Amino acid sequence: MKRISDTKRASIEVAKEDREAFALEFDRCWICNSPAEFASLPHATHEIVHGVNRNAGYAHRVAWLRLCAVCHANVHESWSLVEQYALKAMRDPEHYDRVELNRMRVRADDSVSEIEVVQAAASVLDKVWKRTR
Repeated sequence: MKRISDTKRASIEVAKEDREAFALEFDRCWICNSPAEFASLPHATHEIVHGVNRNAGYAHRVAWLRLCAVCHANVHESWSLVEQYALKAMRDPEHYDRVELNRMRVRADDSVSEIEVVQAAASVLDKVWKRTR
């Protein structure tokens, strides 16, 4: 089993209650709409911010998506970062902040532009539609 760093462990502890509340608020997968209570595998909170900056996103709702296990794996395999931003904007608009996501990734404020996110929304809708057919 992979060892969790002390930094990650601290992030987990700080965010535990917020992440649990987020999971209760969004009890269905944002892509396929499967309910968490009937899932054979548990739903997961995916962090848009990943790699060396993942801990920055772990404790901040602005970086979270709620997905079933199948869609979570699919996002890791085939979704672009901009598509993930678009899904966040569509499913949790009150907590969508493109500039903050860019900053968490230690990028310029416009490294992912709002125009790119809006354009990616069409791709996201297509993927959601295909997954729910």
